[in-house]
Amino acid sequence: MTKVHQLSALIAVSALLGLSACGNSNTQAQAAPVAAPPPPAPAAAPAPAPPPPPTPMIAPAATPHVIRQVQTVLRNAGDYHLAVDGRDGSGTRLALRRWQHAHNLRPTGTIDSATLQSMNIQ
Repeated sequence: MTKVHQLSALIAVSALLGLSACGNSNTQAQAAPVAAPPPPAPAAAPAPAPPPPPTPMIAPAATPHVIRQVQTVLRNAGDYHLAVDGRDGSGTRLALRRWQHAHNLRPTGTIDSATLQSMNIQ
């Protein structure tokens, strides 16, 4: 029953508005057209998150096992001609610099993450 009353009220208001808009010039001022509400302002896009800082190439712990793996890779590549002994000596560092230079890495002669990655050593 409430819906019928609401519908009746809506029809009555619509009829009054229609009549006032169609009236002759002797009637009182015509009703101003009803403007549609402005569209909602677009929500400000959230600022993109800043990229994470680059992870530093932290030198892993150069254990004798890791050094032996590096020396083996260097020997197989023809850059190392000494004993595979697991010691980080001057021959190993020289061969590492050659490897790093050949693989577009900074030639530091130290075992770092980028060098291990280029050698496929985890």
